[in-house]
Amino acid sequence: MDRANATHGRPLRRAAVVLAAALMGCAVLADRAAAVDHIDGISDQHLGGWAGDFAGAPALNAPFPGSFAGGWAGGPLSRIRLSRYVVQWDVMDGAGYPDELANLEGWYAQTLALGLTPELALANYDCAGCAAPATSADYTAALQAIGERFPAIAVYEAWNEPNLPGSFFVSPVIAASLANITYAYCAVRGCTAPAGDLSDAAPGFATYMRAYERALDPHDPDQWAIHLYRAVKDESLRTFELFRSLLPHPDSDHVWLTELGAYYCEFGRLRGAAAQERSAGFLVHTLIPAADPVHAFYFQGVWPFGERPPCEAGTQDTALYAAGHDGGPPLARPAAALVLGG
Repeated sequence: MDRANATHGRPLRRAAVVLAAALMGCAVLADRAAAVDHIDGISDQHLGGWAGDFAGAPALNAPFPGSFAGGWAGGPLSRIRLSRYVVQWDVMDGAGYPDELANLEGWYAQTLALGLTPELALANYDCAGCAAPATSADYTAALQAIGERFPAIAVYEAWNEPNLPGSFFVSPVIAASLANITYAYCAVRGCTAPAGDLSDAAPGFATYMRAYERALDPHDPDQWAIHLYRAVKDESLRTFELFRSLLPHPDSDHVWLTELGAYYCEFGRLRGAAAQERSAGFLVHTLIPAADPVHAFYFQGVWPFGERPPCEAGTQDTALYAAGHDGGPPLARPAAALVLGG
């Protein structure tokens, strides 16, 4: 996940992973909805904080959430139907960043209040005490605890960007084992569990995906998720076409674009509003029609900190709304109208 203030490539900090053999039994995946030709989901780690809280400017706290509630979600013209969140897999045990469970609760409450369908992706962050699951029983218990506390979650992604170097990374066999557990969980619970959730920006993409697919059970799930940051940045279909060619059934498997983002800033490189708008145009007018996705999620909606977004080595900025100065209101960038449909 290209998360604001996230830095990939840090030394991986996790315990040795010893997972049981892949669970038997097919997953029951939801029937494919009509494919979308637009962004219909928002993936934003700070949805619960969109009430504002701009330092020194309390009068600015209301406009954006009101606009979002009335125009993006729940209104007759809205295209946004789903809300996606990425969380430390054992958050229910108190793991993750400070207040991570409270943030998850805030996201969930805000998602339901806006009438959106909640989708959750599990991961391992580079944070104090964080580690990938040591056993299949640990991961299964974590899924069950999350489902009991947040019963409306309709879609689970077993592991966010498992092929991307950094704290998210796990081997393809381990990633597939986690997916198998999630399939089995959703078969009982009635949720949907798309496979993959891979990043097209990671090296060795094809090798990883082939090994991952071989370790899946079932070996040929018909729902696959992909993050297409590189495709959008390069304004090229090359990485998506590679992904599609590696699917078990390229002509019939269903694709979820679980993260898409047009960069305003990428790890210290300021691309700016015009470049972001151009990339957003490729995303909307070329990439989504070519992918014919079940759902497409944009990451992220608003720069969350009530400040002008920095453009530093450790940050990535794909926000559609951002403050022009510290303490200022979140203002629409030109890409916002393209991505959100006006």
